[in-house]
Amino acid sequence: MIRTLLAASLFCSLAGAGHAMSARNGSGAKDASPMSAVAASSVLSSVCEAAASAGKSPAQQAGALGLKSVGASPELAWALAKDARVWSVQTRDSDVLLYAYGPDGAKCGVIVGRPIPGAVAEIVLRDLGAIGGYAKVDASTMPGDVTFTRVFSETSGRYVDVLEYPARARAPGVLKLELLVN
Repeated sequence: MIRTLLAASLFCSLAGAGHAMSARNGSGAKDASPMSAVAASSVLSSVCEAAASAGKSPAQQAGALGLKSVGASPELAWALAKDARVWSVQTRDSDVLLYAYGPDGAKCGVIVGRPIPGAVAEIVLRDLGAIGGYAKVDASTMPGDVTFTRVFSETSGRYVDVLEYPARARAPGVLKLELLVN
């Protein structure tokens, strides 16, 4: 039920119908875009997980949501596989990209560019728990201060890897969520 409500909220925001977290932008017009953390966990669920469950490609799911196919910006391209297809997700605070790659395009994930260190990852992990019953099974810090967290959903039997890369001199920080397809 919660998963359906959060996914429906994302669908509405992508369609421009509004979002529970809407605010007024500087021009006084209503901004219907969700925050990046909400969008990231919702898109992972409504595109990646839905595609894996239905035996469809993430490209079909992204198209059904009306997401725009784009090329990754050079500063975020390093975080993607060379054969990745990329779609832009509109948010209020960061670049969010849905991506799919692999021989059949079935490997799927989401990248948040320039996240607030620690805060966005924490919200994403909380939302993944609420949406799909994900719980932390492993966490560590890898070389280069990359934070790795693996979560598992007993409901779906799937894992999601969440990696937070700190900003570097020539690259912005990145939060990467990837659904592990079994």
